[in-house]
Amino acid sequence: MVCNFRNDRDEDLKSLDAELRQMVEEALRHPLASPERRKIVSRIHLAIQTSSAFPEHAGADKDYQEALKRTQQWFPKNLEQFRQQAALNPDLTVIQWYKNYLIDRLLLQFSRSGKLYRRNALTMEGTEIYPQALLETQKWFARHLHEYNPARSADPSQSTLLGWFNQTLKFKLNHPNLPIPPIPPLPNTKRIRPEVGQDDGNLESAWDVIGESEDYSYEDLHRRERIAAIRACVQHCDGLRRKHVPQRPDVTCQTLLLLRLPDPDEHPPRWVEYSWPELEQKFDIPRSKLINCFNRYRTDTKCQQCLERCLHQKLGEDNLF
Repeated sequence: MVCNFRNDRDEDLKSLDAELRQMVEEALRHPLASPERRKIVSRIHLAIQTSSAFPEHAGADKDYQEALKRTQQWFPKNLEQFRQQAALNPDLTVIQWYKNYLIDRLLLQFSRSGKLYRRNALTMEGTEIYPQALLETQKWFARHLHEYNPARSADPSQSTLLGWFNQTLKFKLNHPNLPIPPIPPLPNTKRIRPEVGQDDGNLESAWDVIGESEDYSYEDLHRRERIAAIRACVQHCDGLRRKHVPQRPDVTCQTLLLLRLPDPDEHPPRWVEYSWPELEQKFDIPRSKLINCFNRYRTDTKCQQCLERCLHQKLGEDNLF
């Protein structure tokens, strides 16, 4: 499959392509295995891979390394093919031709990895939902590969190219009628997690990283989905409702957990959790007692199992607590 999904036409790339075409013609004047062709091809590789059409931060990604290696092997053997295709299609650039093959290799590797996101795919058999979502994700990936940056995701499983692809595929499966939102700028993330249990405010985190946001970008929708699932599971757990601050049955562990989580469904959305001083003032209860109650769920095996089962059903993920 050739992915002619992106057409790099800014002035810098047009100028670069003119130089690359000259280098291709120069390389073709030398035998394939000659030192002269290898030297010219090395210069072409460097010019293409450092251009704005290619991702700046993908060098450490294993899939990218493998696809780039295959592309570098394929490229010098097929320069004559580029010349022929360019004669039929004057708009075809060296960068686009090179990048098309690289993207095809990446998509092939994703497909063969057995790690493509397929949750609910079985229930979609006989429909066009999954193949259509996959095709739209492939097109999006081809257009936006140059924007990949692992720093956009705080979750290591989503910071790889495959994880980035799966994140978008999951969005299209969950929202088949919505366009894929624009890629947001690099977020300023803040760890908002329940704590391990000091009473001095120096508390270790145990939730996922959730950054502040006020729009409906892709990251925002993904963040909202995770928070909504976690809040629903906390509300579902009977054990959390039964545990409360001594002599204050109105202040349960469940209440504290929900207040310590963001709530994007509030108006306006609340992306920052209530602090312990705020809760201390709200309930007129010493902070140490609130934190002790808050952390009791961590030592309750039944609560842990209840939350993990619920989250696995909603998100297909384990060990979020």
